Amino acid sequence: NSYEKFEHEKRITDAVAHVLPVAVPKIELIQAGPYLFYKTHFIPGRVLVDLPLKRIIANNDKIGKQIGQIIYALFNSEYKSLRDIKPQNAKKLGLGMVHGDMCGNIIVNPETMDVVGSIDWEYANYNNLWFEFFGIYRVRKKMRKTDIAPIAMWEYFRLRDENEKKLK
Repeated sequence: NSYEKFEHEKRITDAVAHVLPVAVPKIELIQAGPYLFYKTHFIPGRVLVDLPLKRIIANNDKIGKQIGQIIYALFNSEYKSLRDIKPQNAKKLGLGMVHGDMCGNIIVNPETMDVVGSIDWEYANYNNLWFEFFGIYRVRKKMRKTDIAPIAMWEYFRLRDENEKKLK
């Protein structure tokens, strides 16, 4: 059912937009008679995987760290509006919110190579952290050549360790 899929994505983007350090599209669902339309605002930039491989590799440290920061914020935040879809034992199982298809849906400013947005949240849900990191490699062969995934992982765990030290 398209309405259910669109509504799921809208709920997710409404919830995560407040915690991520990048833009997330605001979704508006419009019903016109029997037709359902999906409207989002534009995030200026280019999809990361559409940029030349050499340019991505030249900026892989910067991009990887920013993706690690996005994943950290996404996975470790509490979303009160999504409690009904969060498994009761999520923390015990090591589950958190993941994008599910991040690799092909990162928007960057092509001049600065800063990550500025994340789009297409239809696969977002509570899952294992490794599902997200594996997804950076899984979807696009081009991304496997960039070393962005290990950089993102190191940044994620640096932030986790830094946060745990603050809590002690």
